[in-house]
Amino acid sequence: MKITHVETTYIRLPLRFPYTSGERYALGHAPHEASGAILIHLYTDSGHEGIGEIHIKGGGLEGIPIQQFINHTLVPHVLGADPLQLQTILQQLWIANQHQATVHVAGFDIALHDLIGHILGQPISILLGGKIRQQIPLTWNIPATRDLDWMEEQARTAVAHGFHHVIKVKTGTPWDIDALLHVQRGAGDVPLRPDDNGAFLAAESIARFRTARDRGVRFEFLEQPAPNHDLPGLRQVSKALNERVMYHTGFVEPTVAAQLLQHRYADAVSIPVFRHGIFGAVQLMRAFAAAGIAVTMGSGLEGTIAATAALHVASTIDNLRLPVDTLGPLWLETDIITSGPRYAGGYAEAPDQPGLGVTVDWQRVRELTIR
Repeated sequence: MKITHVETTYIRLPLRFPYTSGERYALGHAPHEASGAILIHLYTDSGHEGIGEIHIKGGGLEGIPIQQFINHTLVPHVLGADPLQLQTILQQLWIANQHQATVHVAGFDIALHDLIGHILGQPISILLGGKIRQQIPLTWNIPATRDLDWMEEQARTAVAHGFHHVIKVKTGTPWDIDALLHVQRGAGDVPLRPDDNGAFLAAESIARFRTARDRGVRFEFLEQPAPNHDLPGLRQVSKALNERVMYHTGFVEPTVAAQLLQHRYADAVSIPVFRHGIFGAVQLMRAFAAAGIAVTMGSGLEGTIAATAALHVASTIDNLRLPVDTLGPLWLETDIITSGPRYAGGYAEAPDQPGLGVTVDWQRVRELTIR
């Protein structure tokens, strides 16, 4: 069996509401109005197919040269390959990708897992060892904005729709304390997970979050409350406030993972599948499990294909003990999936059909294509 053909399609997916981090918003950067995805469609001489997604933040014209790079540099390493030789293909793709964004290889990884699932007639969750949970608890994510009443209403609406585990808030602005107070008022008894994205020094975060807590804000975790390079700063914040801290900067580099494992700077680590791929994410999650460090999944506004891959992983990993940010279609104003994961009442469920278990509306894909 061989992969005989690869098609890539770049699409723009409008979001339901503008989204950005606190630091970017405070610096005057416009929020994202859309997300983007380069779809990877694999064909084989046996008639089996696989679909994957390379996430393109913002969904702008910058995705066109990325698609050209994918076609010219990565696709040749897949053509003619036996899809069941997953590790060999991924090793070649990582080498060819060099220092480009990790999402490139992650998209192929998702497509290969989908293809293998179709070949074997099994969902990806079975390939990973089988589901240990049917329902996956979710966060709700509130972007940074100056409209604090809107943030409060977002929290209130999310809780009313069953998001009772945690409300995540994009912080990193000068008005964070007021924003957290508004969100907590909307969330009621549901705790918050502020995500600074490393915008403040550890000492500043200690002062900010102490003030917010003294004024009634309840925290589940503090996500990235120190600069990305300051791993000891995470533990400094944790000890000063007696709060749990989480590491997340998108892609967890191997050298950083080694430090986190050795020194336990964080109580939890966020490992997004759309950046690591299924194979790499599972390896990391199991390494952190051996160290007794919990894992969860962050989001980059990825589409439903990548989100579904993450849900398959989330349904199988025992160490994934925290609500995940993998909202998939709940981010999107329009979608290309007509059947797939189930979202309801603050939970998601991975499909039980072969591969990813999604059905793509190819007519909608053509309507959303960027050329």
